[in-house]
Amino acid sequence: MRNLLVGWLILLAIFGIASASSVSILNTSLSQLNATAITPNSTYQYLNTTYSVNVTDNVTLTNIFWYFNNTLLNSSNITSQNITNGTFNYTFNYNFTGTYPLTFIAEDILNNSVNSTQNITFNQYILPSVSTITPTNSTVNVSQIWQVTATAGSFPIKNITWDFQNNFFYDMGFNGVNYQAYAFNQSGFFNTVVQVCDVNDFCSQSQTNLYIASTTPTSYWEVNNANLILNLTPPNQEMMTLTFIPNNDTNPIGQVQVNWGDGSPIQDVLFPSGTTQYTFVHQYGYVGSYNITVTTCDTIGNCYSQFIATVNYKQNVVGNIGQLLANTNPNTNEGSVFTQALNSFTSILGITVSTAIGSFFFVIVIFMLGIILVIIFSLLFYKFFVK
Repeated sequence: MRNLLVGWLILLAIFGIASASSVSILNTSLSQLNATAITPNSTYQYLNTTYSVNVTDNVTLTNIFWYFNNTLLNSSNITSQNITNGTFNYTFNYNFTGTYPLTFIAEDILNNSVNSTQNITFNQYILPSVSTITPTNSTVNVSQIWQVTATAGSFPIKNITWDFQNNFFYDMGFNGVNYQAYAFNQSGFFNTVVQVCDVNDFCSQSQTNLYIASTTPTSYWEVNNANLILNLTPPNQEMMTLTFIPNNDTNPIGQVQVNWGDGSPIQDVLFPSGTTQYTFVHQYGYVGSYNITVTTCDTIGNCYSQFIATVNYKQNVVGNIGQLLANTNPNTNEGSVFTQALNSFTSILGITVSTAIGSFFFVIVIFMLGIILVIIFSLLFYKFFVK
């Protein structure tokens, strides 16, 4: 009987101790943490893309991590949010093409974690492009319908922007061909830019040199005299001095543009007040035939275009030295005193500068002139000093 009583007392003591302190033991097997596959699995380089994954659990989530190509992109502690499930997003862009792993990791309060990895393919981003710009010329003060044909890249085209003389025209609509009406108020060459953008605002542009012809206004400035000096040896630098006179124009010259005809940028000079003469310098780099044209505009926009000269850049047959020969219009004073004198002398022999320079016969002529000068100086020296 005594032993039975002691047993009951021991059981009561154990029960009292157990009830006096609540003890809990974590059981990680109670976690039901799951994550879906990451979407999307492909995108384009440079394009901001949002990636999503859904997570479910029966206990509170604590941390999430995003890794790209085994490099940590972002991490966040979400314990304070007391959430057990939801959709988690992350946005970033990548500037290379290829396929790379993107990994999402979630953890909960039971120290369980789940891993979701997706291979993301980054495709090449192809920009929209301008195919053609037509026409390439018009007439001053004539409203012309300019047309651009464009090709979409990775995404549809959203808009086209035209730039005429720093005047911008923005068109939201596009169906493969875009039109814009515009009248140039000056003649000459104009670098016109067309920009095409897609729905993601990724853009490319194309430029063309439009030529706008003059309608010969009632009053304008024109070239009265063009003195073209050609350097017949490398670097083949040309100097062209233009003198301008008014044709029934009471306004001063405002601007002169020179097109050297070789595809180089139009040489554009703003004239200081009272200036009627200017020397332009240019250097041709390749053999060819080039037409030089000049457009003169007064201060109120009356412009007049003139052909000045045709420059034939040939290759010397002796020593491979570059040779420049010029055929010009009547307004051009190409014949310098030296050239005229040389042509007069060589005409006796049946040749001209244009055929003599670079020829073996021309070398003989120069050699003969040298001998004659030596003889003359020898006779003069003998007459005045020896006698």
